[in-house]
Amino acid sequence: MGRRFRYKREQRGREATEEVQRVGIGLPFRSAYQIRSLSMASSTHFLEYLENGNVKVHLPAELSQVLNKVGEDDPAVLVAWDHGNVHHTVNTINDHPPELGFLGIRHFPTTDSDFQGAIINHMAQYTGGNNIEDMLIAPNGLNEFPVVYFELCTLGLNGYLKQLHDEHQLRLPLGRIFVLADNKEQTTATPLPGRTPLGGIPLFL
Repeated sequence: MGRRFRYKREQRGREATEEVQRVGIGLPFRSAYQIRSLSMASSTHFLEYLENGNVKVHLPAELSQVLNKVGEDDPAVLVAWDHGNVHHTVNTINDHPPELGFLGIRHFPTTDSDFQGAIINHMAQYTGGNNIEDMLIAPNGLNEFPVVYFELCTLGLNGYLKQLHDEHQLRLPLGRIFVLADNKEQTTATPLPGRTPLGGIPLFL
């Protein structure tokens, strides 16, 4: 990693941490736990929505190790997608594809899964942990969690998506943001309200 990129990443981490703390979502961080990128089937089959608003994450045995060291010092970010809204957005994108691609997607038509995966992969570049298919980035260490949260929220400033929404009324939000940060309940995710950036669109709740 080059010195300039490392400096920008650390600077961005400090700025994002300040933003997270400003909106009252302060979490302590100490260490990063790193495993390489893993994969699994569609995330739809691994989320259990609880009556209290939390989400239970069920991973196959071969992937459960990812959550072993998740906790308040190494939180994980979960995106629970609204699949109906995502499907509508992807259809709109395919009808009006961007000339230069979108977050690594270069060929259209694309699919719901590829669209979700592109967003998660884009966010995972700011961390030292895993991105599990199209829903989970875990775990995240010092300065990484607030950067992922910040980047998810500010994706609402993306010029292409804003234009699509202005001209074709996307169905939003695309999903809800959750955080896994309980040392004892490592598979339980609690809601982490998204923030709509000034001049942006509300991609995530």
